[in-house]
Amino acid sequence: MAFLASVTLAKHGRRKDMLKITLGFSAGIFAMYMLAGIGILSVVNFLPDIQESFIGASILIIALLGFWHIFDGYWLKKNMRELLSGLPSP
Repeated sequence: MAFLASVTLAKHGRRKDMLKITLGFSAGIFAMYMLAGIGILSVVNFLPDIQESFIGASILIIALLGFWHIFDGYWLKKNMRELLSGLPSP
C-alpha cells in the first residue's frame, strides 16, 4: 500500500490523486475478498455433505499458519543480531 501511494505521489504529485487511487485499490481488494468469502460460504451451505470436512480443513490450516507465525517470531527474535550484523554499515 505504501509503495502504491508513493509511486502515485511521485508520478502525479498531488495528494488528492494518491488518495483516490489508494482508496480505490483498497475498496477493490475488500470487494474481491468479500465476494470470495460469500462464494465459499454459499458453496459450503449448498453442499452440506462437505461442511464438516471444510470446517476441519479450515481449522487445520489456521492452526498450522498460527504455529508458523509463532515459530517465525521466535526465530527472528533469536537470530536478529546475526541478521543485522550481515548488513553493511552506513
